[in-house]
Amino acid sequence: MNNKFILFVSFLFGLGSNLFFQTPFGYIALLDLTCFFLGPILFVTGYSKFTKEEKKILFLGALWLFGSCYSNLWRQEPFDSSLKGNMIVFNAICMIVVFIWLFKRTHETFLWFVVGAGISAVLSMHVMQSASFLLTAERASIMGIDSFGSYVADKLIFPLYVVCIYTSILFPLKHYLKRALPWSAIAVFCFAAGLFLLMHVGSRANFGIYMFVGMFVLAYAYFPSLIYFCLKNILFLVLMGGLLSVLVFSGYRYLARTGQLGEKEYEKYYTEIVDSETGALGSRDDLMRSWPFLKNHPFVGTGSRSYDQWGYLEEVRADKEPSFPSHSMIISSWVQTGALGLIFWIYVLWLIVEFIRKRLMLFGEWAPFMFRQVLYILWSILFSGFSIYRGLICMMIALCVVSRSNQYMHKVQIKMKGVKTPMVRQ
Repeated sequence: MNNKFILFVSFLFGLGSNLFFQTPFGYIALLDLTCFFLGPILFVTGYSKFTKEEKKILFLGALWLFGSCYSNLWRQEPFDSSLKGNMIVFNAICMIVVFIWLFKRTHETFLWFVVGAGISAVLSMHVMQSASFLLTAERASIMGIDSFGSYVADKLIFPLYVVCIYTSILFPLKHYLKRALPWSAIAVFCFAAGLFLLMHVGSRANFGIYMFVGMFVLAYAYFPSLIYFCLKNILFLVLMGGLLSVLVFSGYRYLARTGQLGEKEYEKYYTEIVDSETGALGSRDDLMRSWPFLKNHPFVGTGSRSYDQWGYLEEVRADKEPSFPSHSMIISSWVQTGALGLIFWIYVLWLIVEFIRKRLMLFGEWAPFMFRQVLYILWSILFSGFSIYRGLICMMIALCVVSRSNQYMHKVQIKMKGVKTPMVRQ
């Protein structure tokens, strides 16, 4: 099949990853709907061509789906909640199948999917909004915020415009212009974007991620041996990551305590960090809050609603049913679908870490842009939710699995002309 057609399809899939429309069962993205139909067809017609590694991730995905179905049946969840939860898991498996099929045709699927996804993220603020976007609007009106428009601009639009610039403009420009776009300019953009999102939006996550990406870009451009040393020495890599995290959080703490991030962020800092028992975790304390349930029910989940029918949650808002938090994908999967969901996401984490260590640098000038995607995905798995990142996460899972083939990576190296990075041992 013509590669240009595959790349066009990848771009359309990215474009449809954040554009939602309403159905009787809730909001669904165009990409999700497409994969519901394409996934089973490509699985049946191409199963014999799947590698052992590809079959393994799909098998673990099937176990995750079984855990979701069993937990919903065991906890006697309402039909609509059970159907929605099971379909989200099934859709993730379908997307992995579709992306495996695309990546086996060309590795440039990554480039054009993220370009489309970046544009889609900005478009979704204006047309075909997601359910989470509309819920944010509803909360903004309930909280009495002066202007919905200014609230959305501060909390949603600015981060998404930064994503669009980095992935949909700088990435393809660097790919095609090569040295005409210096790495130093990209690093400056990352640092400036991180500070801007912290100062004007109060986003600790985006601040930390873009600081990390900026440092990676500088190291890639001027100190590549440092990156190889870190990747080969995983303990050193973890220590460096921990040290950088402490530095980033210290910067945020100083700016928040001195009031330089504004009054609202000052109040948020003291409410979520200083006055809470979770410290730097803030509201991302899913494991701590869910642990009383998990230690007594480690194998079977609560069901798709995450409803606490046992009374483990000590403090529950009066206007909301008691549900376990869902800021962490891996913890919420464990809570909702049981141990099988946990096993799936632990394996995904292992795949991503292995990809970073052994194959990230083999993609040459794509590495800094892939690194940003990997950081966002790791953040989503550990401290955020599935939500609108489903397409990007499933795309990255598929790439991690397909690229485990030495033959595949050899073809990638041949096609990416001008790549001079040495081969990392498998």
